[in-house]
Amino acid sequence: MDDRAENKTYRTREYLTEAEIEKLLTAAGKSRNPNRDRLLVLMAYRHALRVKELVDLHVDQIDLKAATIHSGRDRSARASDQRYLPRPPRSARHGVLPNPR
Repeated sequence: MDDRAENKTYRTREYLTEAEIEKLLTAAGKSRNPNRDRLLVLMAYRHALRVKELVDLHVDQIDLKAATIHSGRDRSARASDQRYLPRPPRSARHGVLPNPR
């Protein structure tokens, strides 16, 4: 038996705000590998990836020509091909991608 109360008992919402994501990106920028860590935070946020899905992601699941990421979902959710649309200004602002200008 699980004696844990429902999530709403512990927290009022189930998502992070953009300001909280900004704080995570700032913290990730101070790590040993800031580019990798910022990219992981951005991918998890933009594509709603769970930690396991993020860590299990392989390079061959990313199709740059079709601009898609194939995600094998966990917890009996369906696998999907997600379209990714790079946002150069935001990504460049966080130092994840070089500024295209």
